[in-house]
Amino acid sequence: MRHYPTFNNLCSVFGISESYCQKIYSRYARIVAEVKTLPNRKELINNPPNTLIIDVSEQPIERPVKHQKDFFSGKKSRHTIKAQLIICALTLTIMSVICGKGRQHDFSVFKINRLFIHPKSLLLADSGYQGLQKLHKNTNLPHKKKKGCALTAEQKAHNKALSKQRIFIENVNRRCKVFRIVKEVYRGKHKNYSLTWRLVAALVNLRYDCVI
Repeated sequence: MRHYPTFNNLCSVFGISESYCQKIYSRYARIVAEVKTLPNRKELINNPPNTLIIDVSEQPIERPVKHQKDFFSGKKSRHTIKAQLIICALTLTIMSVICGKGRQHDFSVFKINRLFIHPKSLLLADSGYQGLQKLHKNTNLPHKKKKGCALTAEQKAHNKALSKQRIFIENVNRRCKVFRIVKEVYRGKHKNYSLTWRLVAALVNLRYDCVI
């Protein structure tokens, strides 16, 4: 996961068959996922009110054989898959990871998975989550420039202050992208992508002592 070699390379190093190498990885990946887990989904609704930051990380994938349009991202102009992270702004703990297809809008990934957050928790998001206030009233979003209208000085100051608060999730993303399996072109099965990200997120929490 850290260096993301192919199974063909690994089987040459250890002198075993490629299929057996893949079998060992799949077995131990699920064992680690059971031992090192992310906070339960209920933590977001039951925890005392705090400040949370939400953002989406997009990773390129090999062109799918089926349903190519579902994974084609207009923003990246290629086939991608998304991972939505929610972190605690105070401890930088990764609280939740939800995966979606490249064509899905960031806000759609949030809505489809029906993630419930404590009503009094402050949620910091970027412009990709316009309309999030309807689902979570205590949301702080940047002001979006309208066609033919310039942002006021107060709106620019608000956007700048929000960016400084949200920068922490970019730092957490960098910690995760040390694992090349979530940075380079993803070669695995899409159904295993959520497991991969949960593993990486749990290991990052463990590495930086962010376990609740």
